[in-house]
Amino acid sequence: MSLDFVYIVSHGFAARMIMQTNLLGILAKRGKGVGIISPDAGDPNLKRLAVENNIKLFQFDPKLSSVASLYVRSRMYFFENIKGNPALFEKYHRSKINSSGSVIHRVHLKTLKIIHDIKEQIPFLKKLFVKADHFFLQSQEAEILLAKIGPRNLISTYPVNFSEGRLLHAANKMGIHTTIHLLSWDNITCKGRFPALANDYLVWGEVMKEELCEFYEIDNHKIKIVGVPHFDVHQITRSKPAAQHYLEELGLDPKKPFLFFGMSSPRFAPKEIEIVEWIANKIENDGYCSDMQFVIRPHPQNVQGSMSDSSWLTRLRALAGARVGVDFPKLHESNLKWSIDPEDMYKLSNLLASCSICLNSGSTISLDALVAGVPVILTSFDGGHDLHYWDSSERLISYTHLRKLVDFGGVSVCRDYLELDTEIRDYLRMPSRRSVERELTVSKECGLVRSKSSTDEIVSVLLNEEVLD
Repeated sequence: MSLDFVYIVSHGFAARMIMQTNLLGILAKRGKGVGIISPDAGDPNLKRLAVENNIKLFQFDPKLSSVASLYVRSRMYFFENIKGNPALFEKYHRSKINSSGSVIHRVHLKTLKIIHDIKEQIPFLKKLFVKADHFFLQSQEAEILLAKIGPRNLISTYPVNFSEGRLLHAANKMGIHTTIHLLSWDNITCKGRFPALANDYLVWGEVMKEELCEFYEIDNHKIKIVGVPHFDVHQITRSKPAAQHYLEELGLDPKKPFLFFGMSSPRFAPKEIEIVEWIANKIENDGYCSDMQFVIRPHPQNVQGSMSDSSWLTRLRALAGARVGVDFPKLHESNLKWSIDPEDMYKLSNLLASCSICLNSGSTISLDALVAGVPVILTSFDGGHDLHYWDSSERLISYTHLRKLVDFGGVSVCRDYLELDTEIRDYLRMPSRRSVERELTVSKECGLVRSKSSTDEIVSVLLNEEVLD
């Protein structure tokens, strides 16, 4: 067997990236052999994609030893400047809280912190950590799988994942051409150092390209700006949104305007449910206009996984009514994290393109909405609660990727209910506010999204750079 392009899909959002505009199906129709490596070859979304497009599907879900698992969890202390990275410092802060009841965990965390603080003064330590990375990346299972598939180009979408790192490491060792095609805008600055690098890189826009150069010293010519393939659908819905059916399913009137709230996990915005309840109450009491409605979209993290809170689901269901709809994401049972039905993403796009304002505390949906041509408000506060900064949703806008988003000026940031109420009213009165800044943000963050199809650009780049020898 020998395939031209094999994508590693270890995250549901990566599946969204390749499925939303049938990127892999287009490559297959061009006569190329295409494959997918996933931790769950039985995932229903991937199976359907594979059957419909003659794509080969492979499973790679190696189990780490207890020592390797401990090393992977500790890597950020060996390679990162935690004090200078708010997203990583928040993880350290949370680790301190979680280890407070265990002497062993406290000692372990303190040891890691000491190593982190002295590593810059001891060059030998940094070399030792690089060797440790290479040791734990070795995987006979990965080499056997790649020898069986024989990919000409192995493409990683979520390179912070250690299993993807093992496959990349094996491919580099075996002389297979490798590409990193990043699935999300926060991967470079918020997730820690990639275990393995690649020959080439596909990025959304200038921001990602600059970050790769800054953090990994990648040569400019190895990085291609290709836009965001799963945002292509927003270009279609932006010009002709079709949300009527979806609004009717939620019990809302498709002829009336609505606000849209894309929620985050309680881990990131612990009191967000109260802000959502506040907005729902305002709308039900004609706080903005007698016709205004409200659509609430929980994040997959709200619905399943360790960062969910079941009490939120009960409170959300209680909000549903004549003017408030709750759009729960359609998730599949799968080892592929956040595996969402493709049709569900079309619904999300149409709802976004049809809403008056998109509100959220700082997720990727901000960019979805900007591409769809919708104003964005970030709710960077915790209702009436005074939380510790590193537990508060206010901390999110200090994360590198969100700070850059805010600095472009295309989104509004609210730090209390009064500011939120004012911003909502101002956008309803003048929807074109910040329009210049919004377009700048889309250009810088999302690259080619306005000029052409990102999917077409990626196909063109992959075919032109195909390694045949």
